[in-house]
Amino acid sequence: MKVIFLDIDGPLLSHRTRFLPQNAIEWCRTNVPPLPEAFDRPIGPIKEGADRIRHFDPVACELLRRLTIGHSARIVISSSWQKVGRRNMEFILEENGIPGEWLHPKWRTDFRKLGATRAQEIRYWLEEAKTRGEHIAAYAAIDDDVSVLSLPGGVFVPYSDGLRWCDFCSASAALGGGVQISNLDVRDGILTADLHPGPLGETVILGHGRSVRSFEFGPIEPSTAPAPPGCLRLHHSHYQLVRVAEESRSDPCVGREGSIDED
Repeated sequence: MKVIFLDIDGPLLSHRTRFLPQNAIEWCRTNVPPLPEAFDRPIGPIKEGADRIRHFDPVACELLRRLTIGHSARIVISSSWQKVGRRNMEFILEENGIPGEWLHPKWRTDFRKLGATRAQEIRYWLEEAKTRGEHIAAYAAIDDDVSVLSLPGGVFVPYSDGLRWCDFCSASAALGGGVQISNLDVRDGILTADLHPGPLGETVILGHGRSVRSFEFGPIEPSTAPAPPGCLRLHHSHYQLVRVAEESRSDPCVGREGSIDED
């Protein structure tokens, strides 16, 4: 099984998305229905109707749909939104075109572990899955918490803009698809390679080298941050992860422990 650990605020409900008319609090009070079940509300003041601001970025939702379908993955909520409970979470996802049935049976990480980073919460979930005898073949952790970059499948998404096309490709690489590269070459600290579409047929080209297939990934540097098998982490790049084509894995850059990282 493949798993997508999903944060809500940031990846799906970004700062930009909060400017949508459907997320204006006055409009929400009148037009957005209450959730099906009551839940424990956060301590402290909250504006009336604020819990009805739940119109996610439609492009981010479609990218998530393509990622989930393309990899036959299940979703695990790694967000404070999990406090609303499973039924409400399914309702919210379905409001945004994401089937609630895509949630994993163990549908959330344990947010009650005080002091744990988001990456630690995800590690706890993975350890418990192993204890249950469940084999997780690959995962992507999509989050605006920078701690996820310490995970092999971590994909850091900026809160300002939410899930982007390059994040989709990074997540697809972590799950076992997306961008593949071959003919790696490093000259003067710049990594270049030939680029191929992965199993989902998705390829992003933000700049070209001498040929249509050639791509300059930019500066590289060693890092202790892990990367999935067959993947590289990139430094100062729109990509965080790219998947290396099978024939390139003997390249000395690929075999180095920790691979390549991004700030």
